[in-house]
Amino acid sequence: MALSNNQVKRAGKVARDWWMDPRLTLELTPEEIEAAEAAVNIVIEYRSYFSEPMLKVRMGLTSFVSTCGIEDAKLGQRLKRINRILAKLERFNPKMQLTTMQDIGGVRVVVPSLDALRELERHIRKRWGPGIRELYDYIAEPQDSGYRAVHIVVVRDGYPIEIQLRTERQNTWAQLNEALARQAGAELKWGEGPGEMKAFLEYLGETFAIQDAGGVVDDETRTRLRELAAQVQ
Repeated sequence: MALSNNQVKRAGKVARDWWMDPRLTLELTPEEIEAAEAAVNIVIEYRSYFSEPMLKVRMGLTSFVSTCGIEDAKLGQRLKRINRILAKLERFNPKMQLTTMQDIGGVRVVVPSLDALRELERHIRKRWGPGIRELYDYIAEPQDSGYRAVHIVVVRDGYPIEIQLRTERQNTWAQLNEALARQAGAELKWGEGPGEMKAFLEYLGETFAIQDAGGVVDDETRTRLRELAAQVQ
């Protein structure tokens, strides 16, 4: 039997509150531990509902890539990890609930060029327009961290699936961001962490954007980028 929205909402709140509790399981009562475990199990079950819709979106995108004649595209999919789900609920508490989270299931398409990305974006809009819930153009308006991509949330079988469209350079930037975040033990994309790392990533994002647009990076910019890179090693 499928979980109800109220069940999912309550479980998300209980699991989030447990995640936020600095005591974790050290000082919780047996009843609190049991409630937290039950809530996390519901979160796990709810997450599983996104698997089939996510696969359908990936299959559709594979067809779109072929139709658009895009070569060397790389497609991947993932269900958001439970710890990342709870951390996001904590970060956006109280505005976000588990039932309103739009990136539990995600498909990523990495393409060779900005032109290919925009062509694929246009095709998605044309074919899936009525099913598009949100579109975030982080290329036209980059995040403060330097992150660039296009995110499109489509609804499949009643579940939101997030599509991430990135160029190869944008994907390289994102992977480097994750590696540095692990090194620093901080969420760099949310403005946390050492200033030198954030400055390097922001500058690198701008440099990659110039190259994706077909521009030439001048010697002064290259020198500054090398200086910032040396500071984060």
